[in-house]
Amino acid sequence: ADKLKNAVNDARENTRKQENKKEESKGWFSNLTAKVKSGLTAATDWMGITDSTAEGIQVPKPKQVNPTETSQRIWKFFKSKGWTDEGVAALMGNLDKESTLRPVQLQGDLADSNRTKSMKYVAEADKNKRNFTRGQIGFGIAQWTTPDRKENLWNYAQSKGKSVGDLDTQLEFLNDELETKYKSVVAELKNTKDVGSAAVTVLKKFEVARDRNLKSEQDDRASRAMGWYKTY
Repeated sequence: ADKLKNAVNDARENTRKQENKKEESKGWFSNLTAKVKSGLTAATDWMGITDSTAEGIQVPKPKQVNPTETSQRIWKFFKSKGWTDEGVAALMGNLDKESTLRPVQLQGDLADSNRTKSMKYVAEADKNKRNFTRGQIGFGIAQWTTPDRKENLWNYAQSKGKSVGDLDTQLEFLNDELETKYKSVVAELKNTKDVGSAAVTVLKKFEVARDRNLKSEQDDRASRAMGWYKTY
């Protein structure tokens, strides 16, 4: 009887130890999960990304705007901000190179004149912030690329009840971004009488393209800017 009793007690003790080990394992895994989540939160905060999975409100589908109409609206918009003709043309030369002045332009989507891929991207972006901010892919007339700048555009569009692909929303956001973060660039564009020099300033200080220091790239953007200057 004593042996049986001891065997039962031993079995119970082994069961208790196994349960304790399971609880310790759960606790270890929970702590690891919490640390990973904390690390991700810290990383996204450092990058300027917050609440990256936010659901978007329902917004109107952006209209496809042809480059001619877009150029007219960009010209009038920045002229209304007190920019010189040369300054507006300098910006437009850069936007032309970046996106062919298409507000729905997704980086690399050039073969399809209907921008089917770009429009699909816009639809998914408007639904959820994460769909828009993930990855380093350029979008819009200025080809906003980094997660923090794209999140700012997404938040701005949502606050206006508009799509990230809406031209007027992008122009307003672009002007706000320039006025608050690129004041020296704006100062030059409001006073310049040199189209080519101003175009290079936009390239180097605002767009910061990979090939910004190549003379061929500078000449290309200056040439495009001069073309818009002569148009308007």
